[in-house]
Amino acid sequence: MLQLVDKPAWMNAVLEPIEVAERLINPHAAIVALRADKEHRLRFKGNVRQRALRLLDAIAKSASARGWDVTCPAWNRDDHHPAHLAVSIIGHTYGLQVSENDDKVPHQPTAKELRDFGRWGYPRIPTYDKVPSGRLTIAVAGGVPVRQSAFSDTKTINLAGRLPVLVQELELRGAADEQRRLEREDQEAERRRRWKQVRDEAVIALREHNRAAILAEHAARWRRNQLLGDYIAAMQQRVASLDGAEQAAAREWVQWARDHHQRSNPLNQRLAFPADPDPSPEAIKPYMRGLSPYGPDNGLGLH
Repeated sequence: MLQLVDKPAWMNAVLEPIEVAERLINPHAAIVALRADKEHRLRFKGNVRQRALRLLDAIAKSASARGWDVTCPAWNRDDHHPAHLAVSIIGHTYGLQVSENDDKVPHQPTAKELRDFGRWGYPRIPTYDKVPSGRLTIAVAGGVPVRQSAFSDTKTINLAGRLPVLVQELELRGAADEQRRLEREDQEAERRRRWKQVRDEAVIALREHNRAAILAEHAARWRRNQLLGDYIAAMQQRVASLDGAEQAAAREWVQWARDHHQRSNPLNQRLAFPADPDPSPEAIKPYMRGLSPYGPDNGLGLH
């Protein structure tokens, strides 16, 4: 069943135009650095390069006006898709890369191509050649695309008119990434809160188990002590039937037994809660419900 939903607000937003200067006067600091690197950056023909710089300058100034940080990333020979500008929005960074689109034009075979193909049947003669068109594309890298990732000149649309949508794309990605960051923070805080709760409950469970074990031990000792008292009473009756040296020796043994009976009676000791056990990781591990007793970042039960 289809369900109609309202468009997101950003799709209906009225975007202010972004002015692209006809000449690069007082450019943004990032554009100054980018313009200086002619060896590695924007290796287009002169007028195309100048236009690329003016488009990027318009973006950089618009971004800076919004409080975003705009820089020219250091060139790295190992980076196969280097960004020409880096825009940082509340700690989330996105790269902008400019490329020149190609046109396909019919290939004019050279005499050598015709001769080699006629003799060997290869290499195949291409049908078209790709030549720089002068039209530009600005690609946005980083984050999750909201509307699109590439903005281009077309035969009917000038890229300059697409800059407000490009800047909006940066803004939307920044907002989405920040929302995801906050959600991750909340999830992390909840995970840590949950771990602490489980640990606190594990410490209590360890304490209660220890108390119950000691209580059971005292009860068992008391039962044994009761049995011992009955036996001592029987011993005393037996002593009465003895005489002489045998009775004297038996009386000594009975006296020691009576003293021992008094000492071993748990009710003759102080009645109070026993000391709580040390809640070491290994001690509380059986009560951690599968969580690591070593901390919230140690996985499931791992040290």
